[in-house]
Formats: sequence, C-alpha cells, structure tokens
Amino acid sequence: MQRTKWMLTISLVFSLTFGGTGAANAEQDGAAEETTGVDALPFSDIAGHWAKDAILQAYQAGFVEGFEDGTFRPNDIVKADQFIAMILRAYSVTKNGKTEFDPSWLALLDKDRPGFSHRIKNALSATKFNFQNASSGYWATPYVNFLFDAKVLYEIDQLFPKNYSLFQKQLKRDASSYLIGAWFVKAEGSYDSKYQNYVLSKNELKDMNNFSQYTEGYKATILISGLMNGYPNGYFYPQRYVTRAEALTMVLRLRDKTLRKPFQPSLNGLIYSTNSGRIYLYDSKYALDMYTEMVELAKKHVTEGHFNLFGGDTVEVFSTKDVFEKNVYFTETGQYHLRPDDELTAFVYRDGSRKLGFSYPVPSTFESSKDYLNALYELLAGNGKGKDLRKKIEAYIVETAEKDFSFNGKNFSYREIAKRYEITIKY
Repeated sequence: MQRTKWMLTISLVFSLTFGGTGAANAEQDGAAEETTGVDALPFSDIAGHWAKDAILQAYQAGFVEGFEDGTFRPNDIVKADQFIAMILRAYSVTKNGKTEFDPSWLALLDKDRPGFSHRIKNALSATKFNFQNASSGYWATPYVNFLFDAKVLYEIDQLFPKNYSLFQKQLKRDASSYLIGAWFVKAEGSYDSKYQNYVLSKNELKDMNNFSQYTEGYKATILISGLMNGYPNGYFYPQRYVTRAEALTMVLRLRDKTLRKPFQPSLNGLIYSTNSGRIYLYDSKYALDMYTEMVELAKKHVTEGHFNLFGGDTVEVFSTKDVFEKNVYFTETGQYHLRPDDELTAFVYRDGSRKLGFSYPVPSTFESSKDYLNALYELLAGNGKGKDLRKKIEAYIVETAEKDFSFNGKNFSYREIAKRYEITIKY
C-alpha cells in the first residue's frame, strides 16, 4: 500500500502542543531495529525512541509534522479532539491543495460497508466538512461534529456526548480504545459477541477490569483487531495517558491492516467456524455440523442465484447478486421499504436457544432456491422424509399461522412472522 495516497500533511497550527510524559508504551512490541543515523532524522528527539520507525513512516507519508524547534515530542499527551482529527485525516488525501476523504477508500466502503459510506456521504453533503480547523472559536468543532454527523458517536453517548469540553481533555488509554473502536466497528464491522467474551476471559492482561465507567464498549474489539496491545509486563494500563507516539501508532494500525498485532487466544476445545477471517463460536457441535451442512447444500443447489454467508449462522439466498447488494444497502441505510426480499434464509441460533431452521418471505417464488428448499426440508426431517415434512408444513400454512408438532422424533415449529414463514426444530 502506498500510504502517500491516503495520508496528508498536518499543519504546524494543528501540531500537538501539550505537556509530556516519560511513560513506556504498550505499542512497542516488535519494534524494528534502528536503521537511520541520528543526523539523518527529521526530528531531534526521536533517536532511540520505541516509535521512531512509525514516526518516520508517518512523517515521510505526510501524515504528521513536528514543531518549529525541530522536535516531535513523542511523549506529549494527546487530547481526545486531537486523536479524532488524526483518525479522520488518516483516511484523507490532499490533491491540488484540496483535502478530502480518500476516494479509493470510499469506493471500498461502498462495497463492504454501504451503511457507513452512506452516512459519511450524507454528513459531507450536509456539513461541507473539508478537514480544516474552525476559523473561529473551538478549533476542533468540524472534526468532533463529523463523528456525530456520521453517527460514529451519538449525542446521547454516555462517554462522549456532544459536549465539546469533554473532547478537550487529555486522553487515557481506555477512552482512546472507545474512540478508535467506535470508528473501527463502523468502518470494518463488529466481532462475534460470544468470541469477544471468550477473548476477554482468556487474555492474560492483568488489569482489563480497570476501565472507567462507560469505556468498556470496545475493549475486546481493540484486542482482537490488534489496534492496541498490552505492555510486556502483562498490563494494559487503561488509566495511563496516551502519548503522541502511541496515538500515531494506533492510527497507523487503523488505516494499515498489516501493522496490526491481533490477540489470538488458543481455540483448542472450542466449537467454532470462520467466515471472512472472523471467528464464530457455537454452543454445540450439532449446531456447527448443521450449519456446515446448510452451507454445503447451498454450494451444491444454488447454482443460478446468489447465496451469502452472514456471520457464522445464516445462509441467505437471492435471485441475483445485484438483488443481494441492494438488500444490504437498503438495510444498512435504514430504507427498509426499498429493500428487495431474499428468496430463502437458513439459520442456526448460537444464543443457547438450540434452534435451527429456515424462513422465506410471503410470497416466494424460489426462482433460484427450489432445490435448496427441498434439501433443507430433507436436512431437518432426515431419513428421506423431506417431502412428507414439506407437505405437512404446507397444509399448516393453509390452516393456521402457527403450529408446534412432532415429526420423525423431532420437535418442529411453524410460524408466520412479519410476512415470513419460519420452520424450525428444537434440538
């Protein structure tokens, strides 16, 4: 990745000019050996610093500048507003004197996270945000406002409501994890909640319970993603202040996945699957086996339409890929009245309710999923009784809106819910 395409120069007016600290840093694990002589360094105070290479990388890409006295002051403490500005600027480019969000990043966001892309574009259109400090009053107003306009933060947020004085305070590590985690989840998505709980129970950091009130929302996210790490002595230090060097390292990791250091606990003894590199945990091997079979049946029978694996528990079938993409877009942007339906959705509950089954909209033509539907009936019924189960269900559909019954030794449930038919078994 050529970082010069997405980083820009932060002017000296924006340089962080606050008190310093001599604290060691959690982001130094695996730092590269020094390769540049002191005389060749652009700043007089980074030789031997753990973040020297990261500072040089950001400086050479035009992401940061130093101070007029030739220093970078890597140990100065960051304020929340300065951290927010760094996050936003990391996703920008400057061309012909104009700074804007990186078009290539926005294009990827359109594809992978259309809801967030939609909110960013709406915010840009409404506010004319251009990465410039406010011309008067509080300098960071445009940056802070943009997080609210793009719904990364909300005005009723318990940690960072829309109160500018809160953003002018020095930033601690627990609060920084909240800000960078909130952006990450909007831009890249959240992790399985069961896996997050497992990570929090298995990480070896001794003080992960020392987060302040309301700051815990993303502490699993930042560990799993590798945006933040613990110190070599086994502590995270949630209440330690964040330095310029630390903030820079976090933001570089946010923008460049190759720099992240994910926490990866042992999965021995767990029942899990992976989808798009993310881990999903199950409460039973039966649930995983059934979901795996649902996926394999989709691969075999959905040959003309398009099927999508959502999370670690859902198989969605659409008539075409274009219909699927429209469904995602209108769902994520809240335009539900414009959302085209799927043809058929198979699912396994991983919440402990021990249910699995499938559903489809009323009406449904099964244009691309007729064979998959029959295969799902057979999967649930077993012993070659799929056709018999389908006849029974279709008779119930004519007679009633819901029915619980036994079939082939299994407990079935049929429901008509929100213009969908749902057929499940309890195992």
